[in-house]
Amino acid sequence: FFEGDLLTNLKLPALENTHQYYGEPGPRPLPMGLVPEEPILLPPEEVEMPPMAAAQAIPLEEQADQATKTEETDGKKRDLLSMIYMPQQAQVESLLLHEDKLVVISSGYGQSIRNNLDYTSTLNEAFDTNIRIYDLSDISKDNEPTLIKETNVHGRFDSVRADGSKVHLVSFSNMNLYSFFDQYLSRYNSQFQEMDDDKYSNAAKELAETKLIPEFVRQLMADLTIDGTIANIARVCMFQSNLSDTDSELENATFENGIFNAFAQVTSFDMSLNKASNDESLEVSVSGALLPSGWGHVYATDKMLLIAAQGWNWIADWQGSVQTTYLLGFSLLQSGNTVPSAVGSLEGTIIGDYSVDIVGQYMRVAVTIDNNMWRFQGAPPNGVPPTENYIRVLEIPKLDDKGASESGHVLERVGTSKSFGKEGERFVGVRFSDKVAYVVTFRQTDPFYVVSFENETSPVALGELQKTGFSNYLHFVNEENTLLLGVGQETDDEGRTIGVQIVLYDAKDPANPKDIHNFDYTLNPDVRGYSSAQFDPKAFRYVSLENEVGILILPMQVDVHGSEEGNFDGFILFDISTDGIQERFSIEHVTSRDFRLGCYGFNRLPDRSFVVNGDVTTLKGHSIRKYNLDTGKPIGNGIDLRKDDDTDPYTPSNCYLSRVSIKM
Repeated sequence: FFEGDLLTNLKLPALENTHQYYGEPGPRPLPMGLVPEEPILLPPEEVEMPPMAAAQAIPLEEQADQATKTEETDGKKRDLLSMIYMPQQAQVESLLLHEDKLVVISSGYGQSIRNNLDYTSTLNEAFDTNIRIYDLSDISKDNEPTLIKETNVHGRFDSVRADGSKVHLVSFSNMNLYSFFDQYLSRYNSQFQEMDDDKYSNAAKELAETKLIPEFVRQLMADLTIDGTIANIARVCMFQSNLSDTDSELENATFENGIFNAFAQVTSFDMSLNKASNDESLEVSVSGALLPSGWGHVYATDKMLLIAAQGWNWIADWQGSVQTTYLLGFSLLQSGNTVPSAVGSLEGTIIGDYSVDIVGQYMRVAVTIDNNMWRFQGAPPNGVPPTENYIRVLEIPKLDDKGASESGHVLERVGTSKSFGKEGERFVGVRFSDKVAYVVTFRQTDPFYVVSFENETSPVALGELQKTGFSNYLHFVNEENTLLLGVGQETDDEGRTIGVQIVLYDAKDPANPKDIHNFDYTLNPDVRGYSSAQFDPKAFRYVSLENEVGILILPMQVDVHGSEEGNFDGFILFDISTDGIQERFSIEHVTSRDFRLGCYGFNRLPDRSFVVNGDVTTLKGHSIRKYNLDTGKPIGNGIDLRKDDDTDPYTPSNCYLSRVSIKM
């Protein structure tokens, strides 16, 4: 491939028993030691089971007989126990490399493990994230990397941050409330059908208090116990600054949209401490919190990891709720562990990780308040604009080296900017520096703002630039952070996107920012261009050659409507300087015709590029390419990660293996 520098492939284990049916379980160990001494086997004998629970109580052999169907495909008969489709290969979510250790984080094994449990977990995504550490110290063509540690942790993988050898992985689990509560408390269960509302309410309350809640709490504690140690869990709260004065809305905020919706988990471990031994289990510590939301954005410094989740908060004047960002901070301790240490909330939503910044004791957050996104009752008062865009400043509590604080743990708001943008505009791009921030709002045009933090708690707009289009991602290209590349979309006069836009912004005079160069790609109504770097900063690569001069390596897709010709899926390289933006050369990852066929596999390489010794290596979809930066010529034939065995009719023909390639 690359002139003999491909050393090996790491192929992750195949999934076992991934369908949600009662078949013969695969022999996969439980790595975290979470099986309680007395497994909880729901439902309790005294509780009359609803129809679905009763069906689940049918002996496994009978269930298999009842569920089995036969389907003939390509002349072969297959027995189907379920039509619920699950990924057939694990999916690599992230790779971390530190000295001679490689960490592979993948998903897809959770269902297989849950099928082997002899108890019901309180977490719907129990064991969903797999962590494997390999030793690369003796890697060669004859010696494969050695797997030294492995474990599965709860939750859907969200993101991971590393500080040297210390790793902090964030995952989210939705709470399995149906299995523990809903199916037993349904008004339509036979034991409740003859009761009036008052009797039903009392009976359901007694059942919950005497049986269901104790069982749930016991199992939750077991799920959150690792090797005998309970995770560091934040105190349960509603994340509401105000509560409705009506019983129905209070109940809704508390239960349906409230406290026990999801569990946000931070799993921490040290790569350097996990060495090869007879015990292959990975040593981890866990902290977390119950949240109303099952997803969020993550921002981290060397002292704090922040989860910004999305939810709602009650506004009494409106008799309704507004979108709210919940902020949960975890202190990163010297030991490598984390502990919940700060909490707060802000009206509005953020657009990504770059919407948050921490400098000293202050946190800056760029939020958009959509006043049309109200719920429950009423509507925004007259005179309230449809959207508002602010940079809020919060003070972080002073924490000791254990994450404790004598002054409380609340992120208090201490300052704000005026609202940015015209009516109906919202933030689409944000980039912070220590003393300045750059923000982009959009509805039909792109106001680009330069914001000063000379007063740390009073951000002020110094200048703005009005232009068509918008930039989702902003990247500094000089040492002073006054020259920025923007990647986004060009738009017409009505605000409709018409092609990829690359802009070089000059903010050396903050009162008079300029777009000194624009490069618009695919400005044609029948051609659509898109770059994943608009929303995935890791897909963006800028190679600095000297101050204010460099090369942009940008993943790009070009889709010619209804045609097999002219499509493109790959990378385009640009020369960037104050003299202009010029296309350097392109790297094709798939032919125009194959692009039209599409690929819908679960296992796709993320859009990434690397530059080593004057050569650029690009990864996209199911292929890897290598080119010389100076000549624009390919090196070798590249790699296409095609599936070796394409006999499974339930795997699309253009789905591929999940593997990790290691090269020198």
